[in-house]
Amino acid sequence: MKIFLSYARTNKAYMQGIEKALSSQIREKKITLWIDKNELYPTEKFDTTIANQIREADMVLLLLSVDFWASEYIQTKEFPLIMQEYRDRGVLIFPIILEDIADFTRYKSLEGIFACPFDDKGNLTTIADFEIKNRAYNQIAMRIEEISQGLLKNPYKHLL
Repeated sequence: MKIFLSYARTNKAYMQGIEKALSSQIREKKITLWIDKNELYPTEKFDTTIANQIREADMVLLLLSVDFWASEYIQTKEFPLIMQEYRDRGVLIFPIILEDIADFTRYKSLEGIFACPFDDKGNLTTIADFEIKNRAYNQIAMRIEEISQGLLKNPYKHLL
């Protein structure tokens, strides 16, 4: 499964946490993870490369935060193309809520789409709300593995 990770640069620490949590799945070749942090070469055109990676992705991870929604590039280039790919070919969209639950719940375009993480009671929450952040990252990695292995029949329904 090819995964594209969309994030605001200010959320680099969260991106790195998710990348680490997915490292075993990457090593075992269960998934490939494309992040623009180290995948672009000076001769490549940024917009074209990003668009091609989105078009080739089976799943898109959205690291939702105030900065994600404030990013001009994400809002004018990445997000519209991601939503088009969702509508046209059913690319899986997996929102990950970083700091504020409203970053997910207030946006109608994401209504009905499965998101993570969940607290111990099964309520949608944020990575920031976890005292031990690795618990959130591991939960996210587990959900991605379930989806990529076909174990999760309908990833757009809340599981807990």
